[in-house]
Amino acid sequence: MVHSIVAATAASSQQPSALSGTAAITALLAFQGFLLASVSLSASLGAPGQKRMRKWLLPPIAIAFTSVGLMLILAVAATASWGSVYVGGSLRGPAEVCVAAALIIVIWVQPIIAALLSLGLRVKG
Repeated sequence: MVHSIVAATAASSQQPSALSGTAAITALLAFQGFLLASVSLSASLGAPGQKRMRKWLLPPIAIAFTSVGLMLILAVAATASWGSVYVGGSLRGPAEVCVAAALIIVIWVQPIIAALLSLGLRVKG
């Protein structure tokens, strides 16, 4: 009995297994969603208005471009995870090809939208 408790404790203290490709895609897309929200918030805060704060610790455009840069890094990582799941192996059925195509589009649409929002924050001068 004691031996099985010690064995179970030792097994639970080992290194966690690597994140699967699908779990990595899910996590990276969730992070991209949060970063897209930060770009949208930066765009809102950077818009002119009477009741907006005039001074920020960082300008909204800096926050937006930093978020876009992070989103691009996450998109590359998500693409690598996508490749580990969907590239190679045998031929895939039409349903799986549609899912793979939709995922790669979603992975890259978010950073593109964020970049376009960030470009709209530039000050004309």
